[in-house]
Amino acid sequence: MGLWRADDYKLTRIKPTAIAMEALLESCVESDPSILGEDLLIIGRKVRIADREEIDLLALDETGAGRVIELKRGKTIRYVTTQVLGYGAWVETLGRAEFISIFAVYRPGVTLEEAFYDQFGRALPEDINTTHVLTIVAAAVDSRTKRILRYVEGRGNPIEIVLVEQYVDNGVTYFTGAGLAERDSQMDTTTRKKPRDPLYSKAPRPLEELIALSAARDRVDRRIRACVDELRADPRIPSSWESIADAIGSSSASAAREAYGARLAPRDEKVLLFWKAFAGRFFWDFLPGRFLYALYMVWMGTEFPGSRPLSKGKFMRRLVAAATESGEWFHTRSRPGSLMNAVEPLATRLPGWRHEGSNEATYGLRRYQPRGSSGTAETSQR
Repeated sequence: MGLWRADDYKLTRIKPTAIAMEALLESCVESDPSILGEDLLIIGRKVRIADREEIDLLALDETGAGRVIELKRGKTIRYVTTQVLGYGAWVETLGRAEFISIFAVYRPGVTLEEAFYDQFGRALPEDINTTHVLTIVAAAVDSRTKRILRYVEGRGNPIEIVLVEQYVDNGVTYFTGAGLAERDSQMDTTTRKKPRDPLYSKAPRPLEELIALSAARDRVDRRIRACVDELRADPRIPSSWESIADAIGSSSASAAREAYGARLAPRDEKVLLFWKAFAGRFFWDFLPGRFLYALYMVWMGTEFPGSRPLSKGKFMRRLVAAATESGEWFHTRSRPGSLMNAVEPLATRLPGWRHEGSNEATYGLRRYQPRGSSGTAETSQR
């Protein structure tokens, strides 16, 4: 990893600086744990497990798996591995009730079920912490600790290390984060051998067979490219999926779509497809961010099963860019008031979603001109 400042077409490399206090690193990760590489819900900070032992941060991921996060501001030392394994042995004994109790101390007045839904747009699983991951966050790791970690992980123990660096430039502090495997892959200049194509096998092949294989490949390639062009315009075209299924020997069009559909559109494009699918169908004049994310998660499960959705923060950033382009909506923090008085049919698609008339301010999309005054949203569009 590295950080450069651009000044008039000239790059100046900013050197990393030592993290002065472990508490600073802890607070930064707590405020946005996505620096560790995925969306997490923090459950507790400084969770006491013994007279003198505390887990720096305890979290859940979107599947309900537990996450133990141990932070070290300097270079890791070998005893940390033993320390975090001890934490894991304790966390393994926790069930749903214990996580709810820990969270109640961490965020009084908010239930774990509510926080989980707000964070991930889905209900808290009935069984949580059926698996857990141990994460060590540090500025650097010595080679011997690295060998120990890989030895432990190779024997089925879920342990990882995330390397975090701090940069200070003109009074502004920046942090970067990368997993140890990711860092090693960036530094590794070797390339893996690709599976050999049967057309280029060393074994001698009859000329007629090679010509036939090449011609068949060209026909399949042309056919699939034409289908992909159609599907990029509308991923739901059934005839194209049938053609792809036939070309690749798949059992059915639905099987081909499930296997390859998620690859047709980058996740940013899927947000745009989502907005195009629903933009003209909302009855509410204010759309809370957690409502939009919950609708997106349901839509992703239907349209792109098996494809990993964006985290809530990334989804909202991309959605705001798409939704505000037309000038009908703007992103703001607002009290719903009468803006959500109408019956919203799309809310019925969301299991567990409840709008109880709260007028607490929240972030979301607000219509510039309410439907009642504009008359632009016709029922026939819905």
